Amino acid sequence: WVRVVWLVGLGTVLVGTLDPAMAPPSFFSGFDKVMHGGAFAALAAIVPFAAPRTGSRSILFAGLLLVGAAIEVIQSFIPARSASFLDFSADALGVVLGALVGLWFYQRLAGYFSAGATGAGR
Repeated sequence: WVRVVWLVGLGTVLVGTLDPAMAPPSFFSGFDKVMHGGAFAALAAIVPFAAPRTGSRSILFAGLLLVGAAIEVIQSFIPARSASFLDFSADALGVVLGALVGLWFYQRLAGYFSAGATGAGR
């Protein structure tokens, strides 16, 4: 089910960033960067749970960076959208921060579940 959540999240990011009718809200200057970073951080944080093997995780983290770059290239061809290196930078920062948070939580939860319900090893 975690993979389904990740795929739905990825689809939501793609639709939200590529649909010309989906203009992001602008609560303050740079809010779109917060949205970019937050969306990619959320996707990256889920990766350790969706792909328990280290090699698969690395591929997905790199894939998220490529998706962020591809979004910016595609946006340059969409009316009412524009490509931005700062948007991609926010995506990349989100991937890095989300990966660190997701891996940290994954390691803690893996240790908890491997110790069993008795609490041994805590």
